Amino acid sequence: MGGSDLDGEGQQYLYFLLRRSGEFLVKLRNGSETEDVVSWTAHEAINAWSADSNPTANVVGVTTEGDMISFMVNDHIVHSQEKGDLPVDGVVGFRVNHALNLHISTFDVTMADASAM
Repeated sequence: MGGSDLDGEGQQYLYFLLRRSGEFLVKLRNGSETEDVVSWTAHEAINAWSADSNPTANVVGVTTEGDMISFMVNDHIVHSQEKGDLPVDGVVGFRVNHALNLHISTFDVTMADASAM
């Protein structure tokens, strides 16, 4: 999210990842550099994958309200912090790595009505 200059050397975006162990990560990309906003962190709201269980989905979301940004999984906030200099305005989408079994059933981007604020 917050993508800008995606075809250039000054590309910038914020990304939110889950891994099958039940952990999440938030990173910031600035040009060729990346930095952890939140290092890999386990959270009970994330449905972890297990060879002994049927695969289960995780519903992922990000909200911004005022000066805060919140990262959610399955309707639970897994991390919240002040936006600060994090890019939240710009291109939003999915970047999918190889060897993944990914099913996207909905993709919604909504903005609050500025006149209601």
